[in-house]
Amino acid sequence: IRVSNVSNVLAQMKEAGISTQRMNASEMGLDTPSQATFDLGYFAIFGMARLECLLGDYHASLAVLAPIDVTSEHERYHKVFSCHTNLYYHMGFAYLMMRRYKDAIRSFSTVIAFIYRMQKSGALQHVPGGDQGQKINDRMCALLAILISMTP
Repeated sequence: IRVSNVSNVLAQMKEAGISTQRMNASEMGLDTPSQATFDLGYFAIFGMARLECLLGDYHASLAVLAPIDVTSEHERYHKVFSCHTNLYYHMGFAYLMMRRYKDAIRSFSTVIAFIYRMQKSGALQHVPGGDQGQKINDRMCALLAILISMTP
């Protein structure tokens, strides 16, 4: 599979679900995408951000995330554990590679604290993919230690 094919598919999914503003479209009498189409487009944004980060285009990775309000507690990604952890991991890694160390520390510490709270309450054991979350947590802890030693 070629990277350009994957990128094109993700871009098409994003455009199909997100580009049509659901509320504006319904007010104007236009067709709105179904909930499934909207969700595919929404989560395609995270796939695109991850792909750009893995390809080494860190600015593009963060630019793809522009429609997402990462500070809001009401965003849909909070409901999907692996999406939540991968978002902050790849966002933090992109900041790290762009030498925006304080932003990277904020990204990593946010999700590390989230995983720690889940682990303490025992909820992490009941989450699908919780073992993968622990692996990402270990990676983020190591990167956070590096970041803390690099920043004054």
